[in-house]
Amino acid sequence: MRERRYHQRRTHSPRGASLEERLVPVNALLGLCTPNDINPAVLANAGFRVVGLEITVACPSGGKVTIDVVLFNESESHLVFCECKAGNNIENEQAARYGTIDPKSVVTAAAITLGNKSPLTSDVLYVCLADKSERIIQGLGEISAEYPLLAVSDSEITLRRPGMASKILRNAFPSGEVKLPAPPARIIDFDHDSPVQMFVDKARPYLIRAAARRVDEVSVPRIAEDLCVHYRRYQLAVRLQIAKRFQSALRQLSVEDPDTYRYEQSPGGGPEGVVRLLRTPEDFDHRGRTAAYQSLARVSRRRRGRPVDPNQLDLLADVEGASETEGPSESSDDEEEGLEGEETS
Repeated sequence: MRERRYHQRRTHSPRGASLEERLVPVNALLGLCTPNDINPAVLANAGFRVVGLEITVACPSGGKVTIDVVLFNESESHLVFCECKAGNNIENEQAARYGTIDPKSVVTAAAITLGNKSPLTSDVLYVCLADKSERIIQGLGEISAEYPLLAVSDSEITLRRPGMASKILRNAFPSGEVKLPAPPARIIDFDHDSPVQMFVDKARPYLIRAAARRVDEVSVPRIAEDLCVHYRRYQLAVRLQIAKRFQSALRQLSVEDPDTYRYEQSPGGGPEGVVRLLRTPEDFDHRGRTAAYQSLARVSRRRRGRPVDPNQLDLLADVEGASETEGPSESSDDEEEGLEGEETS
């Protein structure tokens, strides 16, 4: 069960599905750092791992810059500051500031533990869509920003301007490109800039599973950690934004179904609020467990009012599928165990 759902959750899909285009470059980069995926994890194989997302640091020359992804090669004491772009243009001031970043400030901001005393070195790496790469390269050239660039398509990722990359980074791409058997994985399919409805759609099936396990309440931080991949890698300010989005989503669910959900804000208005599960479907559906959860699933879909992405995991599929082999009033230990496995996967 766990293995099957893992692969469903990591389903590869074309860029034009439901994934926001702005998230394609960052997902492609994270995929290169993710072992045991269908696509080659060339950065992970070269010793790099993700140590920070949306890390804001002050620059010695003045101003600040927010690094989209921070990679770290511990054995080489080497950092890579990654800027992920989905558009045609760079921001000149931002690009110039990237070149002034002090690696020590990133270590502090991202709370990175250094494993050896070797001097820190660093790269700046731009990551963009392949069809926008020429414009990005042109923009970097206009301000004399000598940064390498990863150009991402559904079939390959190419290291452009390799002569401007460090040897450590260049060695991760010995042929200059990585062929992808499948499009980049949907590792992060929402973040702090995504609309609240995305958080509603994530929270609803999560709470259905919690109700199936007789959970009485769930805190906002717990929901955020369970549903937001790499949540701990974000800086505190970004984690708070994600928590606030989930708060808004839970309030919306409480309004839509006040007999089932009640959101309670924490004292002081922080992100420690909880959603109380007032009753499970069994409490108000006499037809039994399977029918009750099928009914709740149908209500959830009607409320969405929008088409469902065929490549997106339906978290209620197993519950509905169970009705094909079980009577409508049956409740088995195996079914309970299956729901519990989904939560822990």
